[in-house]
Amino acid sequence: MNRAMACWALLPLAFSLCLPPAIHAAEPRVTVLTTSRSPAPTARANSADFEAQGITEAYFDATLSAPVAGILGKHFFKEGDSVEAGQVIVELDKRMEELEVARRQTVLDNSAEVLRRTEELAARTRSVAKEELDKHRAEHRIAQAELDLANEQLRRRQVIAPFPGVIADLFNLDSGEGCQPQTPIARLVDTRRCWLVINLEARRAQALHVGQRLNLRLESEIGPRTVDAEVRFISPVADPASGLVRVKAVFDNAEAKIPAGITATVRLPAETTGITAPPAVRETPAPAQAP
Repeated sequence: MNRAMACWALLPLAFSLCLPPAIHAAEPRVTVLTTSRSPAPTARANSADFEAQGITEAYFDATLSAPVAGILGKHFFKEGDSVEAGQVIVELDKRMEELEVARRQTVLDNSAEVLRRTEELAARTRSVAKEELDKHRAEHRIAQAELDLANEQLRRRQVIAPFPGVIADLFNLDSGEGCQPQTPIARLVDTRRCWLVINLEARRAQALHVGQRLNLRLESEIGPRTVDAEVRFISPVADPASGLVRVKAVFDNAEAKIPAGITATVRLPAETTGITAPPAVRETPAPAQAP
């Protein structure tokens, strides 16, 4: 009797052990996007200005040559001398050209005298045909043109300074040496003003404008010094290989204390960029559902 009652008491427990375990659903989680109310986008400056390096160049820099072949005759200046615009720096042998000018001058003087006498005779006696008078006038104009041509040929034997400056190089050419057309004979530079040429990333070049003042730091014969420069040119195109944009600024160098061709450092204003706060993202568990 007792054994039977014990079996009946254990029957529910055995039955529960035979059932599969209950499946509990995971609590669902829902991602909720919430946008925080942040201030409107504002401009922010970098903590330090950007520095770039460039090369100084003479404001005017020309390599001069003669347009004709010839023999070097005379140097009127040496390297380091200052010259004014229009002065002859070097000339080629010009004896033949001088003789030609003298000959053409004689022809012109003779034609002018013949024309004068013919015009006086025509005015006094009216015995000179109009065709003959026109012929003498044409001969005089031709003689004048030929003299001008001879003078131009003589002028082309000279290398003349196109602007005031200093002779930087004579290319080791001495009197008596031959030269071909377009052979470099003299280099003339004007460093009373200089260019600073820098290559910048497009985004930095676009932040500049013509007329903007920049601060340069460079070395001179009296030590480090700073000068002000003015932006004069910003290239409208970028170099296709490097992606850089060429910028040119001019600065005063009246005392020629700064040689052209040295490296200078320019301080550019810090970039200004807009900053927008992104929306905040947080995960919020969904409310538990009742079973």
